[in-house]
Amino acid sequence: MSQRLIDEYFESYRLKDFDRMRGVLAEDMYFIHHNRGPGIEGSAGFTEMLATMAEQFVPDRAYVESYGRFDLGDGVVLCRSKWSATPIQDFAGFMENGKLLELQLCTFFKVAGERIVEIEDFG
Repeated sequence: MSQRLIDEYFESYRLKDFDRMRGVLAEDMYFIHHNRGPGIEGSAGFTEMLATMAEQFVPDRAYVESYGRFDLGDGVVLCRSKWSATPIQDFAGFMENGKLLELQLCTFFKVAGERIVEIEDFG
């Protein structure tokens, strides 16, 4: 179950289909990208943030490589990946307009029932 939900999450991210993404997220899910700012409570706020970033800052953003997934038990899956984007405007302290940004990420997904309830990014 966890792998299917995570596959659907990444596919909806790639397609920028945030309505579809909400179908695999718990309504009260929690997201945080450590050392990138405060966390976000709720799937509506999380997908709104992703849509804003895709429209206004990094329309070409993508997970460009996957280095593996590791089922850690109790509904927790670790995904190692490379994310890249070329910003179309500055994002203070994080992205510079026109300069390729690449991040090596470790993302922990927590699944409960049939929904992703937590996403934590490091990198």
